[in-house]
Amino acid sequence: MKISIYLILTFIDVSLLIPTLPAQVTFPGIELLSRPTDHSVTVNVVANTAMQAYFEYGTTSETYTSQTAIISSSANDPIVAIMDDLLANTRYYYCMRYSTDGGSTWESRSEHSFHTPRQAGSTFAFAVTTDSHVNIMLGNAAIWTQTLTNVANDNPDFLLDLGDTFAMDYVTSESGARNAYITQRSSSFFGLVSHSASIFIALGNHEQEEG
Repeated sequence: MKISIYLILTFIDVSLLIPTLPAQVTFPGIELLSRPTDHSVTVNVVANTAMQAYFEYGTTSETYTSQTAIISSSANDPIVAIMDDLLANTRYYYCMRYSTDGGSTWESRSEHSFHTPRQAGSTFAFAVTTDSHVNIMLGNAAIWTQTLTNVANDNPDFLLDLGDTFAMDYVTSESGARNAYITQRSSSFFGLVSHSASIFIALGNHEQEEG
């Protein structure tokens, strides 16, 4: 009797068995407050991936009684929301909530706070910076970081920056301008202050405003 044995070999693509991990979410544009009024403030965030986001806020830390509308954004486009119906001369706490899966799950960023405009005649603090020149002539990134760290430690109500901040010399494309902008929005520069103090920016000659 003749017995034949056949071997069947099956090849499996093991890559199909390894789950695809979601891309890491980063925020190259840290929370930036702007356009404050006696009843509102605008917040701007830039994320590296498409998402939905909203902001919760209230007058007690980690207890939020209001929220903005939910905003949908594409990757690297600004998320801009208005925190409205604020009381004047009041400290508010806020937190960004975001979803990258269509709203099925939501994540939270760190809590920050800001103070709405104070009563006329009362004491307030503000800071003025100018000509940081990072990535321009004579600029020093470490000194600029230390400057903004000092500003943050003073807890100003707002910051006035007088220009020559964004390195626009030799920039010839929209992507180059965006990179110059995002560099200053990072946690090493304006991001040290912008989450808690409104930023007002003037243009200098190195932003190609030649006067």
